Amino acid sequence: MTRTQFKATVQELIETSYNNMTVRVDKAIDSGAVNYSDEPADEYGKAKAVVTALLLDAADNRRPLDERKKWSREINNIRACMPS
Repeated sequence: MTRTQFKATVQELIETSYNNMTVRVDKAIDSGAVNYSDEPADEYGKAKAVVTALLLDAADNRRPLDERKKWSREINNIRACMPS
């Protein structure tokens, strides 16, 4: 796989995750799990909690299933090399 092909594959997975997350945010709000009415307009705590839940869910759905230990090491190595 070339660098361009690899980036296209990663981009495709990101777009799919994004589309799923935009649908799931409505489900999270509609479920009543998030009481946003008491959140001040200039606060981001609950919004960050929803985003974190969505990202964790996306991570669980995108994690390679085979050789879980191998992929956990690979994921941790990649995360360690990415600047914040």
